[in-house]
Amino acid sequence: MIFYLRSFKVKNISFSSIFGSVSILVATTLGIIVFNESIHPLKFVGILLVLCAIVMLNYRNVHLERNHFFSLISGLIFGICYTLDKSILQSVSTLVYMFWTFLFAALFGFLLQPKNIIDSVRGKKLSAYKLVVLSGTCYFLYNVCTFSAYRFGGEVGRVDAINNTAVFFFILFEYFILSHKIAVRRKIVAAVIAYVGVAILGFF
Repeated sequence: MIFYLRSFKVKNISFSSIFGSVSILVATTLGIIVFNESIHPLKFVGILLVLCAIVMLNYRNVHLERNHFFSLISGLIFGICYTLDKSILQSVSTLVYMFWTFLFAALFGFLLQPKNIIDSVRGKKLSAYKLVVLSGTCYFLYNVCTFSAYRFGGEVGRVDAINNTAVFFFILFEYFILSHKIAVRRKIVAAVIAYVGVAILGFF
């Protein structure tokens, strides 16, 4: 998460997704090796469509920032983590797993920068944390859905590919909030390609 969030400290956040999507390849490969998940050709067609759509969004953007590459590192790590998540969730409930995972993540973060964390809380009103609470709530729900998908037999590669279509919410954010109204037609085509890929993943 440190690398993933660091990759958002850039001018164009959607470009980070092209590197982060490497997690799909890692998760799919490990899912086949560890869980004997399916190798149906159409499964790979669906994943390829999602990846092509993500690349299509960004192929003209040649302005790379150093922080973009943190997303590549996070994608590699996430691919491994998703496989571990599914393995653990075969015998542990979703909420119990989330409690311990995020508790230890918070503790590790505190141990790395205790002074900064204490200073970030000191003297601030509760109203200052509205967006943090909203973000935390959304992230909680995201993980409940993802982990539940694993518990109900979802394949790590498929689930990750579907989750990566979140990039199109970034596009909507950039379009409506940040007013980045560039290459709208290409973005719409990419979105259609991605969701065709998701539909294929849903059936195969």
